[in-house]
Amino acid sequence: MIRKGFFGIYQGKEYEITEDVDNNLMIMTENISEVTSDFEDIYNSGLYTKKIKRSELSKYYFIKPRAEYKGKQFNVSNQQKDSYIQLGTKNGGIAKKLNFNRTDKYYYEKWVPISEVKLTEEKKLIDIN
Repeated sequence: MIRKGFFGIYQGKEYEITEDVDNNLMIMTENISEVTSDFEDIYNSGLYTKKIKRSELSKYYFIKPRAEYKGKQFNVSNQQKDSYIQLGTKNGGIAKKLNFNRTDKYYYEKWVPISEVKLTEEKKLIDIN
């Protein structure tokens, strides 16, 4: 599965990070073995959250997935199980050459077999203080 969004290291484990409407940081997990009594499943969805302080994170970063396809770099929009991945670009010339579909005024996308791409992640560290 592709990872996209905010992540952080809390007590030695990596969690996806979100903020609530009051700008409180919250760690999230679906892994029941990581859930302690201070986690909540607010919507009974299997997604457990816990409010934390920014200072409790040892690292905080944003992950942006990227894919190399036919020698070019693309944004990763979506993944369909383990077989296909959706690539995107603003470059109309490359999109036309590689048969991408126009999905917005200046954006093109294409579903390709995941076996045909090389996935990487760009990590941008965020200042904890």
